Amino acid sequence: MRSLISAVAFIICCLLSLQAFSQEFIFPSGAQAQGLAGCIVLTDHFAAESLSPLALQNVTSLSVSTTVENKYLLPELMSRSVVLATPLTRGSIACSFSRFGGEHYSNNLLSVSICKPLTEKVEAGISLKYISEDFSDNYEGTSASVGALAMSFPLSANISGAFQIVNPFNVFASGNGDLRKFRKIMSAISYDGTTCRVSAAYNAKAHDKGEAIFAFHYVPHPRIEFNAGVTSAAHLFCFGTGLYLGQFRLDIASSYHSRLGYSPVITLSWNKKAVQP
Repeated sequence: MRSLISAVAFIICCLLSLQAFSQEFIFPSGAQAQGLAGCIVLTDHFAAESLSPLALQNVTSLSVSTTVENKYLLPELMSRSVVLATPLTRGSIACSFSRFGGEHYSNNLLSVSICKPLTEKVEAGISLKYISEDFSDNYEGTSASVGALAMSFPLSANISGAFQIVNPFNVFASGNGDLRKFRKIMSAISYDGTTCRVSAAYNAKAHDKGEAIFAFHYVPHPRIEFNAGVTSAAHLFCFGTGLYLGQFRLDIASSYHSRLGYSPVITLSWNKKAVQP
């Protein structure tokens, strides 16, 4: 039975590696981001630094997070990440290390991001990532370096927008393989209510079909939040919750695939100063 599980996990890993460099839920980007289906305009937890530098907008003190995800509840498909973030004189900076896979396959990500305010309400960020894939046996691994640019801005009193470009014109990309597979552009818009935010986003990819994302963020109490999201490309339904416990924050989420099942993820973070949503 153990060998059968390992074989199934290895096959899934190989299939996932076809889109691993696009980072669609391959690397853990925090439970909040998972619950919001990766919608960058709503994700404001620094644990999502590898997803977008815009996740660093609310970093006000030294912060550390750790995330563990079990994709499709298979032991061979565990992923882990650690993020360290700190504020700057203007803006914030963070670095993270993530690892996905098991005995037969592993995918590693090292990321550094900076987010700075351009004006009172406009934020911009840049991130640089080094990604590597390693296979067991005689399969050749791959690696690459890739950059991303992102910006968030208000459109009106209650509507905000954001966009992110990964690998713009191959400026930052280098390494093995076809670098065009890295390129993608996400644009998003959200309506910000008193206790809830609703967002729609579109993720255009160079080597795959684009995907639409719809996400919902609800804060009924200063110490708790609820998140939900759905994506069209992988037919994923995502949901999660976050609890604020003084200097600590606990986020739990999962995505659900109609054929492969659940992928639970948990994030525990610590902030030098207590925060609330």
